[in-house]
Amino acid sequence: MSIDPRNDYRSVNSLALHYPDMPPGHKEDWYFDDLSFAIYGKVDTPEGEQVLYIIAAIYKCGGSNWGFDDDVSAFNQTCVTFGGINDREMKDNKYICNRCDPMRRFKDFGVTEDDDSVTWKCGNRKIVCRQDSYEITGEHLGVDFDFRITALSEPVIIHGPWPQVATAGVAGNEQMCHRCEGSFTWEGKRYTLKEGTAVRERILLSRGPKGLHDTATIIAKGYLWGWALSEELTVFVFLQGATGDFAGTVFLKNRKIDFPAEQTTVKQTKFWEDPQVKSRFTTCLDVTMESEEGKLELVMDTWARYLSGFHYVTAYTTHHGAVGLATGKFTLPDGKVIEMKKNSEAYFEQGFSTPLPAG
Repeated sequence: MSIDPRNDYRSVNSLALHYPDMPPGHKEDWYFDDLSFAIYGKVDTPEGEQVLYIIAAIYKCGGSNWGFDDDVSAFNQTCVTFGGINDREMKDNKYICNRCDPMRRFKDFGVTEDDDSVTWKCGNRKIVCRQDSYEITGEHLGVDFDFRITALSEPVIIHGPWPQVATAGVAGNEQMCHRCEGSFTWEGKRYTLKEGTAVRERILLSRGPKGLHDTATIIAKGYLWGWALSEELTVFVFLQGATGDFAGTVFLKNRKIDFPAEQTTVKQTKFWEDPQVKSRFTTCLDVTMESEEGKLELVMDTWARYLSGFHYVTAYTTHHGAVGLATGKFTLPDGKVIEMKKNSEAYFEQGFSTPLPAG
């Protein structure tokens, strides 16, 4: 499809496939055309109320570093992890997730477009995209999703705007979705989502202006980023791998405020060694962001994790996601305080790549 700058962000057309528009030489190495949703909320279980995190994603991939290149191969990714509201301590919990491995790819991928929607389908999983609304249905890994998602904010550019795909080979954006409703079924039990929110990610990665822009290269020095989500106050914080400094963004109901590294202080206050990968991960962040536009004070504590990864010819990646709760407030210059509601959700993800010299 041609990419019209006027349709760069909210148009349904921007959610169609973009890998065919890459410059010559980009598609052959490695590409990752991604439509994914991170879903947050709570569910009731026989053990009590649980805080929940879900990934529902379809990745259209190919190139020599994946070990395949055709128009029908793609991956589903399904991750589900939850922990008790009052657990407060990280443990070796049960979770659902899969690695994206060429041996386990689907070969029936397809995208259909009509006047008001774009639909991605891979295996039994289907994602229908309309103007600022989405539906996710179907089974993968024994988990059957039935979610309806509504976006209430403008997308935020990451990796650049869509028109640059034809020259740079990378682009994309994320969109906060403040309403997610529905349920999922697993092991014969149906779980209904409460207080559901979501983040929609739509990106294309390939060979960028400075070389291969694959996941393993991007996180070669490690990474950590996280969300704290509340209707009145949402926060995104991330570690800048090149410098080792943190930065972040505060989302209020009517605007967003960026805080660069010099205005952001993050203390990693709790750690846990995961027995499955024999690696030590951060489980709690104490975050302060302050400028003339206001001051954020935030604690993000997590205690239910999952593991996932991508397997390439030249490397594999390890991703450690964890969910819990956040407490925080934002003080405006006039002294008005915006507080996160009780039991607001916290999530952060970290990981690393391991090179595999080939040949």
